[in-house]
Amino acid sequence: MPTLIIHVDKISPLSGYKEKGVQTQPYVTMKLRKPQFFVFQKDVGDFTTKSKADEVYQEKKSFEVDNLKGVELDVEVYDAHLGEKTVSASITGAKELSGATHHFLLGSCKVKLGDHGITDDPKGIKIPLSNTFKSSGAEIYLIFTLNP
Repeated sequence: MPTLIIHVDKISPLSGYKEKGVQTQPYVTMKLRKPQFFVFQKDVGDFTTKSKADEVYQEKKSFEVDNLKGVELDVEVYDAHLGEKTVSASITGAKELSGATHHFLLGSCKVKLGDHGITDDPKGIKIPLSNTFKSSGAEIYLIFTLNP
């Protein structure tokens, strides 16, 4: 079965919240999904990077997939450090994760992998992050490789 390698490179410009001495340390979560029975989706796998203040991650994850037809990658960028500060959720567009800690959604995007012609040659793709509470024009850089 072919292996899809996803390399999380960096976010540029920085997506974090940079006011009044608040330093964010964003991390990236990814969920790989494949359609099943026309309506439902099957989770193929997920991955979370380490928090980085400079937003340069250089982390890779491999997933086994039979093909990329209809496969979608959901990418979300969160920050846990910002949850320690007092920031109005109505201003930030915050999304709270379950659990005792608060994580703020800084941006997200969805990538339809079948539309990008991914092969065994590494292919870099930059995708704009939407839902950022501060319109920073942030983009995430991902590199995809499909090994047979």
